[in-house]
Amino acid sequence: MTTALLLGGITLAGLALRLTQYGQGLLGDELSTYWILDGNSLGDVLTSVHSDDEITPPLYFILGWTSLEVFGDPEAIRLPSLIAGTATIPLMYLVGQRTVGHAAGLVAAAIFALNPFMIYYAAEARSYAVMIAVLAVSTLALLLALETRRRRWWAVYAGASCGAMLSHYTAAFPLAAQAGWVVWAHRAALRPLLLANLAAALAFMPWITGFVADQNSPTTEILSRLQPFEFGAVRYAMEAWAVGFPYLRLEAVPGVLAGLLILAGLLIGGASWAWRRWQRDDPPRPAATPRPRPVAGGLALVVLLFAAAPLGEAVYSALGTNLLGARNLNSATPGLVLLMGAIAASGAVLVAAISTTLVLAGFAVASLRTLDDDRARPAYEAAADDIASRGKPGDIVIDASALTPVPLTGLDVYLPASFRQFRLGLPRSEDPFEFGDRVPPIGPMIDAAFRAADGNKVFLVAYVRTESLSSGARRVAEQGREGPTLGERVLGRLPPGYEVTRSEVHPGLIRISLAEIERRP
Repeated sequence: MTTALLLGGITLAGLALRLTQYGQGLLGDELSTYWILDGNSLGDVLTSVHSDDEITPPLYFILGWTSLEVFGDPEAIRLPSLIAGTATIPLMYLVGQRTVGHAAGLVAAAIFALNPFMIYYAAEARSYAVMIAVLAVSTLALLLALETRRRRWWAVYAGASCGAMLSHYTAAFPLAAQAGWVVWAHRAALRPLLLANLAAALAFMPWITGFVADQNSPTTEILSRLQPFEFGAVRYAMEAWAVGFPYLRLEAVPGVLAGLLILAGLLIGGASWAWRRWQRDDPPRPAATPRPRPVAGGLALVVLLFAAAPLGEAVYSALGTNLLGARNLNSATPGLVLLMGAIAASGAVLVAAISTTLVLAGFAVASLRTLDDDRARPAYEAAADDIASRGKPGDIVIDASALTPVPLTGLDVYLPASFRQFRLGLPRSEDPFEFGDRVPPIGPMIDAAFRAADGNKVFLVAYVRTESLSSGARRVAEQGREGPTLGERVLGRLPPGYEVTRSEVHPGLIRISLAEIERRP
């Protein structure tokens, strides 16, 4: 009962943190998800995902389409991630108690609940949170199949493994680690393992043509250019995935204090574990316990789940297109948090209490830092509401902050269609953008916007420089250009008689300014 109450409290705390992110405006690849889902039938959605418009398998789009149909609000497409990201918290405990022990499982569940990276992706309309949840189910089902030798758990393992692959292709690495571990540590289960994986492969077969199209998509080249396979980028990806927050420097989240607390706790726990192993001083176990005992080789499974994705993605990236980014490391998250939990809880009672307290305190501080307004997604909805309340038909909107991979922008999601928009720095295309797409010249487009205004108001929505962004995110926000931002170029090209009469800066990961420009007599 105590464990259930504690786990329930951890799960509720994790849900509360995730809900703070849920209602924020859509950003980045979420716009691709919304562009594919909004106003389309499920058949149209699957056709689009099957083409090279999208490089992710279909499961999340089916779930997101259903959520959008039921609830209607744009943020509803995040609901599958919210549910999956919350459900994974108790799943981490259930997997942990069967691999690294009861205490380590509880610590792992708490780390997952408080991890800033997991908080963010539990409120993102992409497949990562669902993939992590289904991988956790796959691992748990595999452990239960080995423990009980019941066919139903092999069936669940097969279904979850296929579901993981239909969520994100990087799930292949931890799934391979699972199978390799069974071959090494539980060879007697080789036959049901092969049958279960054969069933999963057959279930995945109908998507093979979609997989081939995804491998040939121009999006893969775009992602490689945005984050090249080089030491600095890989180091940042690893650090951000482990303790950080997307797009931000580590000084912002987790912050120096939180980072030091986490590091100190893991060092103390790791040193204690190494000392006990060297002394062969394992704590005595009770003769009987109502809890499941960790499976033989459970720690080795956790290590493999942690290492498979980074190593596999590194090899893949060295041989071809870069795959090793912070988001793609999400497939190793169950292994990461379970390993952290095992390290923190591995010492004698007092040492384990100290290391666990330090680690969880660090993650708690880091999670609280995600609540700052400057860590919210860009406030496109607030800007759109302001324009709608202060503008009138005939007013013009210049969007100089459009960070999107598709024709739909963050402002489009919320701005009434009655306002005519001029989008700076984006190609004119009905398809996802590619390198080489022609971008209309900025200056003539600014001039055209003011001519179209014909004396009416012009609303300028622009990106505001911020040093808290990671270098890669800052390059994207600045549209890959040196010198003035697009918004600054607009203000430097105002026609005679026009001036800014009102302006406001909305805080967020990417700060958005809204300037109201009018012509004075």
